[in-house]
Amino acid sequence: ICAHDYGGWWGDLAAILLGGAKESKILITNRKVEVSQAIGAKIHKLPQMSFDESWSLFLCVAKKQERELESHHLKRIGEKIVVKCGGLPLVLQTVGSLIGTKMMTKGDWETNEKTEIWEWKMPASTSSSSEICGSILPGLMLSYDDLAHYLRV
Repeated sequence: ICAHDYGGWWGDLAAILLGGAKESKILITNRKVEVSQAIGAKIHKLPQMSFDESWSLFLCVAKKQERELESHHLKRIGEKIVVKCGGLPLVLQTVGSLIGTKMMTKGDWETNEKTEIWEWKMPASTSSSSEICGSILPGLMLSYDDLAHYLRV
């Protein structure tokens, strides 16, 4: 669904909802308040995840135990990666999944922690969400860059 084509996708969504069960609800997630305002939705702004919440999600998605990381001397590197994810669940899940596929070598983890991708910034924007968008891109690009060449678009 293209969020900028309000007429098209909103009409399609309305048709689906009208054909669904009574009392049906839909949850729309986005980073731009303007999208929610355009459709008259009630806005629930979620707070940024704390470090502990972020660390817990990262470990869960990466399928790692904290003691396993300590025994491989990876906990400190993992914590640095989590900080770079900025408390954003999408980034934590994407990077955690990527890390979960890596062998337990310190080199692989350090490569992901020290890559220049984390320094990338989004182009200037008038949107108040540009800072958050800027935090999302590096994590997604890290995962994209790890794909086999034939899977990249």
